[in-house]
Amino acid sequence: MTWAAWCHPSACGPAGLKVGCSNIAYPKLVMELMPIGLRGLMIAVMLAALMSSLTSIFNSSSTLFTMDIWRRLRPRSGEQELLLVGRLVIVALIGVSVAWIPVLQGSNSGQLFIYMQSVTSSLAPPVTAVFVLSIFWQRANEQGAFWGLIAGLVVGATRLVLEFLNPAPPCGEPDTRPAILGSIHYLHFAVALFVLSGAVVVAGSLLTPPPQGVQIENLTWWTLAQDLPLGTKAGDGQTPQKHAFWARVCGFNAILLMCVNIFLYAYFA
Repeated sequence: MTWAAWCHPSACGPAGLKVGCSNIAYPKLVMELMPIGLRGLMIAVMLAALMSSLTSIFNSSSTLFTMDIWRRLRPRSGEQELLLVGRLVIVALIGVSVAWIPVLQGSNSGQLFIYMQSVTSSLAPPVTAVFVLSIFWQRANEQGAFWGLIAGLVVGATRLVLEFLNPAPPCGEPDTRPAILGSIHYLHFAVALFVLSGAVVVAGSLLTPPPQGVQIENLTWWTLAQDLPLGTKAGDGQTPQKHAFWARVCGFNAILLMCVNIFLYAYFA
């Protein structure tokens, strides 16, 4: 079967959407190719991963709102009030998530995987650029990181808004969207956004005073120190010069994984 025939909704049966069969490809593979035992195990793993992701997101969002916003509005709020506010925030987030389903179905012609990757490609590159530069460049400072995140967020959010206003056409139809959407793939846009955010971080850091040595001690690759003797703290000038062996091992493993991810990203992009 050719790609055009598989892409057509009529090839998907009752579950076919106007976008084709992409949303049912993975469930179809699991339900038809795996034996019964592994099929149930895979479904249990998928549900566990889904519940873990949802609970972590809801818990983090509730904590941020309760501790960083609500406590500023009501400094004298007690534990019971904070607990109640946190639970109400989770209920509100669940309502927003359910209400967002029609928007999700309309974005990228209802292709769930592409929707998730396009959102990640528009929001994650600024954070990645700031993190990488902060780890491997001692000159990076707070001002550069702040403006790099702001610039990346503005550009990424602009593309997201354009994608919501100009959804991708169904399979087989011509793409009449603006050139920034139709000609630039979201993975290529992520690379450009990463470079842009990194450039803003570098420019902002070079135009402002550098951080002091105490501020970056044990926070960058080059100042990753060092085994502290008993009774001393980082930044008191008594740090020995012996580097922590296992800290370096973890750092090299992180670099290796990052290189593998970059290779896979470039290969499939």
